[in-house]
Amino acid sequence: MIRAALLALALLPGWAGEKRLAVLAPPEFRDALEPLLEFRRSQGFAVEFVPVERGRAGVGGEPTHLLLVGDASRVPPGAFDDGGDVVVSDDVPVVEGRRRPSIGRLPARDAPEARRLVDRLLRYEREPPPGPWRARVLLTAGEGGFGWIADRAIEAGARLAVEASLPAGWDLRLVRLTPGAGREAPRLRRVLLSALEPGALFWVYAGHGSPDSLASGLGRGLLPAPPTRTVRSMGLADAGALRCGERPPVALLLACETARIQPGRECLAEALLRGEQGPIAVLGAGAESHPYGDLAFALALGRRLRMDRDARLGDLVADARRTLLEGSPEEAVLDRGAALFGIDEIGRRRILRRTAHQYLLLGDPTLRLPIPSPLPIDVRPQGGGLLVLGNVEGEGEGFVRVEVERPGESGEILAREAVEFSGPAFRVPVDLRGRKGALRVRAYARRANRDWAGEARLTCEGGVAEGGR
Repeated sequence: MIRAALLALALLPGWAGEKRLAVLAPPEFRDALEPLLEFRRSQGFAVEFVPVERGRAGVGGEPTHLLLVGDASRVPPGAFDDGGDVVVSDDVPVVEGRRRPSIGRLPARDAPEARRLVDRLLRYEREPPPGPWRARVLLTAGEGGFGWIADRAIEAGARLAVEASLPAGWDLRLVRLTPGAGREAPRLRRVLLSALEPGALFWVYAGHGSPDSLASGLGRGLLPAPPTRTVRSMGLADAGALRCGERPPVALLLACETARIQPGRECLAEALLRGEQGPIAVLGAGAESHPYGDLAFALALGRRLRMDRDARLGDLVADARRTLLEGSPEEAVLDRGAALFGIDEIGRRRILRRTAHQYLLLGDPTLRLPIPSPLPIDVRPQGGGLLVLGNVEGEGEGFVRVEVERPGESGEILAREAVEFSGPAFRVPVDLRGRKGALRVRAYARRANRDWAGEARLTCEGGVAEGGR
């Protein structure tokens, strides 16, 4: 079976430091996949195509990355047994002394669909459009319906976990999916589709989920209690209505069961990835998840992204999994979350272990994201505003956009300026019209095919900057 084949892959020897990509797919998918295989070879990967026939595959070597191509009826998923519930997973068993590969799946149902997914991946890596979307994260928060106190705590935890792990200069936008009176489901759907249209590098959803939907909960009051009912904000049919265009995000769905991959039944993560203008990749749970584990996974993923902006998507996911398997991270936001749900140390480790195996990658694990390079900036008081100074590598024409906002949840934009520049240095004067207090200054610069993003924090009383990064 596929499970045995993956185990054999993990046991066979390889060469240290070499990037090896194994692609498991039905043999008739080979021609559709060849452009992607050739592109990875040009990037230095040793690539092996492994035909899957009747649920079996003969493999060789020890891959660093593993791409499954086909839905669950063509390439069946494995299963991780956590001593009780069986969690659907495309993971490979831990083999003592071996590094497990980074794993992803393109859920193509036939060769034409595989070709379309490949074409989209190649456009994303070869021709990503410029713009600040590359340093934008959209956080959509569905209501838990557990009571106002618990809901706000969960939302604040998700926001803090994402915000704390982002590289400097990135733009975090929060959109609440709060049910109200009247036509709740259509309104939530419109809000979600509209929020995703401008595009983002990451879309993080925190809320309720199921194999075929995202939803917000309705509760009865302030104190924690189970939700009385849920209201859908997105279903399978809505996945095809997304219009992210050439700025598709990587979707991180912090919710239950959105990636429950089963033969003969499409899950939401698969539907999102198959959408012509939907996400370029989807990370979702294959079983019921826990808010504490969800926040820990998001934080581990973001921390890894901040440390290594050149990492492949599958490597970021694999490193986040290892972080969770190593034990409970010492993070204040996670400690507060554990206290809210009354979780002791043993419970934390159990949840983290399950979460590490539950989250699956629907997408190419070798995908490289168009992440901006760090941009150190110097911010100085000037008259009734600020002067923003910075340098980027190389020569030539470029442009830089600066935004000044109030730090915190509201993210009120106080000023926005954009200028063209030539050479490595730029100067951007910003008129604040006498506004004072704590400020966050974000700068995004672009020249040719390269982007930079950075920020500085300052208190504009006497104009003394606390520092840029």
